[in-house]
Amino acid sequence: MKTRKQLFVTVLCALLLSEVSAVAQRDGSKSQIVERVIHSKNFEGNKIGVNPGRKLAVYLPAGYDGASKRYPVLYYFPSPMDRYRTLFDKSGAQALFDRAIARGTIRSFILVSVDMTAPLGASWFVNSPVTGNWEDFVVQELVPYVDASFRTLPTRDARGFVGHHMGAYGAIRIGMKHADVFGSIYGMNPVGTGSGVQIMDSRPNWDLLAQAASLDEVKKDGFSAIFTSIFQAQLPNPEKPPLYIDLPAHLEGGKLVIDSKLTARLRDSFFLESMVPQYAEKCG
Repeated sequence: MKTRKQLFVTVLCALLLSEVSAVAQRDGSKSQIVERVIHSKNFEGNKIGVNPGRKLAVYLPAGYDGASKRYPVLYYFPSPMDRYRTLFDKSGAQALFDRAIARGTIRSFILVSVDMTAPLGASWFVNSPVTGNWEDFVVQELVPYVDASFRTLPTRDARGFVGHHMGAYGAIRIGMKHADVFGSIYGMNPVGTGSGVQIMDSRPNWDLLAQAASLDEVKKDGFSAIFTSIFQAQLPNPEKPPLYIDLPAHLEGGKLVIDSKLTARLRDSFFLESMVPQYAEKCG
């Protein structure tokens, strides 16, 4: 039985790639997974040790080397709990794509799986003076690099975006903000969609975040690490080491005190439900 990941990439590719003719595979050539690293300027000066060398795993369909044709591109953001190669190394995506193309279920395409992780896991795909400019990296460096390095169809209508879990959040966020770049978007099990304010207030260890002497201390508590990464993206403060964040809440005498202004800023900039109305017409 196919896994959910296998099923969703099959369906997505079928929807996205309908405009492109299938590759003839008479020469018996095989598909490839090609590794690349982009050394990005968008992470220079980040405060938390983000590696500016961002890794890619690129699926090239059978027949790519023996033809001059161009292909549509699907960009994939995995969950930060997975590696950028997990889709191929553990989920069997290469063989799945090959079979689907050979049977005519989908048409030939290029897929780019991107490492978008930061030291605490998720980068949250935004421009931040603390974590670096992730959105600019995607739009200004990643897409131009792929179009220059591979035989793509370098147009919006032949360029799609898909992600899983936190990666789905990133695909939706960047995709809808840059509808001139990405013509199709799909997010599987995205996080950060609803209001979730109570969860944000109850899950972090606020004493730990207030007293932490290093990022490593925060890493020991899973929820605190996740929410620190959110705050580094959405409430960054380069003048407040070691976490470089403004806290939207703190404990006083065992009671949680909410900073309403920071919470409103966080809600408006982080949750997809707050962003969709701003970009719905642009994406229509």
